[in-house]
Amino acid sequence: MLPRAPAVLVLAILALICNTADADVSVLVDTRSSSTESFLVSVSTRHADFHNGYSRERFQGLVPANQRTRVPIDFYFTLVGHGVSAYHPDYLRESAITNSRWADVPILAPRRWDVILAGLGTLPFAGADATYLRALEHVEFYRDGFVPALDRAGIDPEPGVLSRLSALLAKADALVTFPPVQTALQRHSHAQVQARRARVLADIGKLLALKRSQRLAMVAFRELTIGPKPMLAALANDPGFPPLQAFVTSVHAQQPVRRLPQEHAWQDRTGLQFTYRLHERYGLKREQHQLDCFRGSVTFDGRPIVDGAFDDLVKQVEANICLEPDGRWRLQ
Repeated sequence: MLPRAPAVLVLAILALICNTADADVSVLVDTRSSSTESFLVSVSTRHADFHNGYSRERFQGLVPANQRTRVPIDFYFTLVGHGVSAYHPDYLRESAITNSRWADVPILAPRRWDVILAGLGTLPFAGADATYLRALEHVEFYRDGFVPALDRAGIDPEPGVLSRLSALLAKADALVTFPPVQTALQRHSHAQVQARRARVLADIGKLLALKRSQRLAMVAFRELTIGPKPMLAALANDPGFPPLQAFVTSVHAQQPVRRLPQEHAWQDRTGLQFTYRLHERYGLKREQHQLDCFRGSVTFDGRPIVDGAFDDLVKQVEANICLEPDGRWRLQ
């Protein structure tokens, strides 16, 4: 009798004979009606490891309600189950998990916010299920997640959605009792929450007034400016970089260099404004070479992209630049 194959070997054999379709997940969002609203569905894979396990999002996209949809997911050795959630501005977000790689994802049956709130005498401030904080986070996710998903899919936001979201928060305000300040929730004072509520509704109003191309460019700006490395890579690859090199060459040729700082600015086709600022000159020894360098910084200003509707679209990063032995100025 042949010895039993190790579990890892069995999984490897399964991986070879299973194609991508075998790992697909079937998703159904049931609104108990014949409607076909678009829900933003996220599917993650849950994995085992030597500690407590982990999960990774593998899919996020718009899925029509009341239609079974197959979501492509690759095969993973350590997979122990899936997680799925569905979001729509009129429904409380619904989620579910499976504890087996072979189990079907449960049908998601989200409930409408207006129905939930109509059946309540009071609304908890925090906790599980429908709460005041969940209502507020729900509206914030419409701004941060659902509108970008609509834009990527080329779908216009529904008319009247802002008034419905405003009515949701107004109803939540009428039902909630704020916790005493001497609790763990004291960071959520009534004034702070009201300011947060006003801000998100104002943001949504400004978002919906923009063109889709502007909203997409704003999302791209936020992704681009997530950290120094992508910002410097974008600067080096921008069509405005060669003129920047020429500007630095002209400053370097000044003998002596005129008083620093000096600035060079340009704009890309989306409206993104770059401003490169030379702060001081210094020397850098690298192997057998002594390099002339400038300490500099670059400001990415995305406000022109959205006609100034959002004033937080400004990021700055240190961007030193040195004259290399081949005669070119390169970012450090």
